[in-house]
Amino acid sequence: MKKIMLSTLSACLLLTAGCNTESEQAEPKAAVTNTEDVAPIGHTQSPNHGQTAKLMKKPNFDIMAEDYGNKVNELLANTEFATMTLTNVVEGDSGDAFIIDYPHHISLTGEVNESGVLETLIYTMPSNEQLEKSGAKLSQLVTASMLALNPELSASDAKSKVAELLDQAFSNYIMQKTQQRAIGVVGEGVYVCEISEMGVRLLIEPAEGSRFVLK
Repeated sequence: MKKIMLSTLSACLLLTAGCNTESEQAEPKAAVTNTEDVAPIGHTQSPNHGQTAKLMKKPNFDIMAEDYGNKVNELLANTEFATMTLTNVVEGDSGDAFIIDYPHHISLTGEVNESGVLETLIYTMPSNEQLEKSGAKLSQLVTASMLALNPELSASDAKSKVAELLDQAFSNYIMQKTQQRAIGVVGEGVYVCEISEMGVRLLIEPAEGSRFVLK
């Protein structure tokens, strides 16, 4: 039964995550799995230093949050997520961010710097009995994010890379029922998918300075 579920999940991730951009292929580092030190699902590790956090210079994706949102909406124009990526930034004590609640209980938090430039993206969703269906939808959204951050990447390559990342984490979780982590690097970004009984957390951050990238 588990083999059937895993095969179905892999097929859904590849078939559902469709976007409409074609370009050249980017060379990623191979994804690896790590089940240790998994951060609490659905939470962002933020420093508790108030305004001091805003003064810390972090690597960024060199794209304005508004431009990111416009690009994603363009990529998802023919899907149920059309026009939903509204990057309305709100100021906070530990930094500025926008939050988007998509269907299928998928949420996205985008952290930006004081200039409105995108620093990180964090997708979260439950890891319940709807994991197969929600995972395919998450794959679609993450593929759009990857294409927005890597305009040189083709839609088919992005879809394949995201499906591979999610399938690795989800398949191991379904088989072992323990916390799992899969990591992939595409372009200038690192993609970290973590899953446990508490939920799914997918982090996208610059590879520069990331603790998930070997020096």
